[in-house]
Amino acid sequence: MYRPNRPSRVLSIIIVLALVISSFLFISSCGKTGSGGSASQQAQENGAGNGGQTLQDGAGASGVNGGSTGGSGSGNNSGNASGEGAAANDSGNASGNGAAANASGGNPGEESGAGNENAGAGAALEEVSWQDRIKQALAAASALPGAPDQKSRPDQTGRAWYQVFVYSFCDTDGDGIGDLNGVAEHLDYIRGMGFDGIWLSPIHPSETYHKYDVDDYYAIDPVYGTMADFDALLDACHTSGMKVLLDLVVNHTSIDHPWFTENPEYYHIQDEPGGGQWKQLPNGKYYECQFWERMPDLNLENPELRAALEDVFRFWLDKGVDGFRLDAVKEYETGNNEKNIEILTWLNDSVKAIKPEAYIVGENWTTSNSLYTYYRSGIDSFFDFMTAAVDGLIAKTLLQGKPAADYLNSLVKAQDLIRDNNPEGTSAPFLTNHDIPRAAGFMRRDENLIKTAWGMALMQPGDAFVYYGEELGMSGSGKDENKRAPMYWTDDSSAAGMTSGPPGMEPQTNSFPPLAGQITDENSIYSYLRKAVLLRAKYPEIGRGDILVTDVSSSGETAGSVGAVIRTWNESSIIIVYNISAAEATATVSAAGSLLDFLSASGAEVTQNGDALTLPGYTIAIFSMR
Repeated sequence: MYRPNRPSRVLSIIIVLALVISSFLFISSCGKTGSGGSASQQAQENGAGNGGQTLQDGAGASGVNGGSTGGSGSGNNSGNASGEGAAANDSGNASGNGAAANASGGNPGEESGAGNENAGAGAALEEVSWQDRIKQALAAASALPGAPDQKSRPDQTGRAWYQVFVYSFCDTDGDGIGDLNGVAEHLDYIRGMGFDGIWLSPIHPSETYHKYDVDDYYAIDPVYGTMADFDALLDACHTSGMKVLLDLVVNHTSIDHPWFTENPEYYHIQDEPGGGQWKQLPNGKYYECQFWERMPDLNLENPELRAALEDVFRFWLDKGVDGFRLDAVKEYETGNNEKNIEILTWLNDSVKAIKPEAYIVGENWTTSNSLYTYYRSGIDSFFDFMTAAVDGLIAKTLLQGKPAADYLNSLVKAQDLIRDNNPEGTSAPFLTNHDIPRAAGFMRRDENLIKTAWGMALMQPGDAFVYYGEELGMSGSGKDENKRAPMYWTDDSSAAGMTSGPPGMEPQTNSFPPLAGQITDENSIYSYLRKAVLLRAKYPEIGRGDILVTDVSSSGETAGSVGAVIRTWNESSIIIVYNISAAEATATVSAAGSLLDFLSASGAEVTQNGDALTLPGYTIAIFSMR
C-alpha cells in the first residue's frame, strides 16, 4: 500500500508548541458584531434559490414591503431571489445589486451581509488574542519543509483569488467598519492559504455600504481609508507576490455622480420608458435604472463616455492594479447579447492596450450556453454560474446523487465551448459570492458536504475564486446584508478587529468555529480548503490543464459516485479521481499510477493496493499517470 506524506501532523505539533510559548500574551478588545440567530435561518438557507429568478433573462420586477424596485428578478412567499436587482416580498429573500429589502428591513439597492456569533471552539487560551494565535499558526506553517513560495508561482492562468468584502473584513480604527488597513494586516493569512491574489469588492465613494453605486471612480471611500492606504495595500500585495483585482462597476453609477447632471448623454435617457426599470425625471424624460432608481444605467455605446472610462482604466492600471472584475455585464444593454459582446470587446481592447497582462473576469449571471458566447469579446474569464450556488452542478451532484461522470463531462463541455469562442479564454469557477447564500446553508450545514463542494470547485480548470469566510463555513442567507457578515475571526464579538456588519443585517448563527478555533485543527473546513488551494499551486495541471474524462471500474452502491479525469498541462499529466458519495468506494482506474495527494472530508486516508484504490467517502485523490 502507498500513502502520501501528511505534513499537517507535524504542523499541529509545531503550532501547539508555539501556543504554549505565547500563552502569557493578553487579548485586547473593541468593536462589536451581531449575536444570536434567526429561527428561520436554516430553513432559508436549505431552500435558497428554489423560488427566485435573477436577472438572467432580463425580466423586470418590483420590490414589495419596504423595498425599492430593483432590476429583474423576483421571489415569492416561499422562495428566494438572488442576483443583480432581485426583489422579494414577505418571506422571500432578495440578493444582488439593487435588491429590494424584505419585510424585516434593509436598505433598497444594497448587496448583502450578516452578523455572527458562535459559542463553540476557539475559546481556549483566552489570554492569547486571536490575532496572535493566527500569526503563530501561520508562522509555524511557513516553517514547514515544502511550504509554498508565493513569489515563485508562475504568472499564468489557473490562479486562485480571494474575494474580500472590505466593509466586513477587519476594522483597524474602531468604527465597526472594515477598512483597507484591515485587509493589509491579514495578507499573510490570505497568502498562507495559497491565494495568488485578492479581488476587492467596490471601494469607491458611495452612499451605500455595498458601494455598487459609484460617486467618484478616482477616489477611495473615506470609511475604507485613503488613497495612501490603498497604495500601501497594493504595494504590500505585490511585495508578497499577490495580485489585486478591482471591482469595476460601469453598467451604472450613483445618481449623485456628477456625470448624471453634467453629462446626461452618458446615460440611457429617452422620451418614453423602455423594458425593465425606468424612472421619470422632472423634465418628463425617463432614465434607465435596472437595479435601483438611485443607480442610473450608463450608455456604454456613447463615444465620449468611452473616452472618459478609458481614463478611469488608465488611472488604476498605472497605479499598478492587475485587472478588473466587471459587474453585471449582461445588463450593459439588457436583453441584447450581441451589443454586450461588442461593448466588452471595446473594454477588453482598451484595458489590454494600457496593460497587456491585465486580467479581466466578467459577471454574466446566466446558466444558459449564452455565457460562453461572451468569450468572443476577448475577456479572459467569466464566472461559471453553471456549477455555482444551490442550483449549480456541484450542489445538484452532491445533494441529488447525480452521477460523478455527468458532472465531469459538463466540465469538458464547458472547456470546449470556451475554446470555441476564445482559444485563450479560461473559466472562473466559484461556489458562492456576495450575491449568493453561503455554502454552509445550501450544503445543509454538513461539514463533509461543504468541504467536498469546495474541493470540487477548486479542482476545476481556470482562475478559481473563494469568497471570504467560506474557508470557515460561515453562515449567511436571506437578504443581501446577511451574506456579507463580519469575518468570523473569533467568537468574541467585541474583540479588536471585529466588524459590526452592514446596516440592516440580521443576526446569523455560525455552525462551525471561528478561524481562531479552526486554524490549528487539521480536519477543519479551513484546513481542507487551504489544502485544496495549495494543491492548485503544487499541480499546475489542475488550474491550467486540459480535462478529459477517463474510465473508472467500480461496482456496488458507489459505482455511479466514482469518476476520474486526466488533466494535462505542458506535456505533464495527472489523474484526479472523485468519490462523491458518503460511502467508501473501491475502484480501478487503468491509467492511474502512484497516489500523489488527496482531499478527504473525513480525514480518512486513501490507500492503493496494486490496481485497487480504496477511497473514503467524499474524497478527491490525485494520481500520477501510469
